[in-house]
Amino acid sequence: MTTFILLSLLLSLATVAFVGFPLIKGGAARGDGEPKRGLRFAGLAALGLAPVAAAFIYAEIGSPAALDPAARTAPPDAASAIAAMNPEDRDVAIQGMVEGLAARLAIDSQDLGGWRMLARSYGVLGRHEDAAGAWREALVLSEGAVDDWRGLAMSLLETRNVDAAPAIKEAFEEVLLQAPDDPLALYFLGHAAMSDGDAARARELWTKLRAQTPDDAPLAGELDQLLSALGEENTAK
Repeated sequence: MTTFILLSLLLSLATVAFVGFPLIKGGAARGDGEPKRGLRFAGLAALGLAPVAAAFIYAEIGSPAALDPAARTAPPDAASAIAAMNPEDRDVAIQGMVEGLAARLAIDSQDLGGWRMLARSYGVLGRHEDAAGAWREALVLSEGAVDDWRGLAMSLLETRNVDAAPAIKEAFEEVLLQAPDDPLALYFLGHAAMSDGDAARARELWTKLRAQTPDDAPLAGELDQLLSALGEENTAK
């Protein structure tokens, strides 16, 4: 248990920059240019902006537990020691704990919490294919829990692999079945619908997302432009 607590804190420190950067930039999810009409879902899945968009969208509208891999607390002495580590030492500590956790799961494969921790740990280390594999193990044990589907989708987004687009879509569809207001699922499935030529569903999904997005959030402007572009396309027809 102590190892789990320490690994949780290490993960939280390692992910501060990932989550904090798009919040500080205030518009990073949109990139430098205007949103492109008809953006292909497969292409979006392969772009580097996709994982940043994930953190940005959840931070603006509501962050699920899966986005924060370390909601636990560590003993004060351990917390101070970890916080004092330089990045290189922290990486070594994470690597060692992750290897130990993976070895334990190879023996005790029925530990759902262990697979979730391993998936999040792989994500912090940039081993996103391995993270996706760990989320799939968790899905088997949890019988399709929404946080595990969400974790799988986000890991697949991190791979920037065009071929992963169908699996990303499947994962987000499962998320949406269990969490109909999930902002990231609404956002990316809207792009998937456009890729499939289903403008009506894209409008439905993005309209629902816009309704829960604060007017002063940068995402609101992007959604307004996406919805406006849909209207222009219908007019052109």
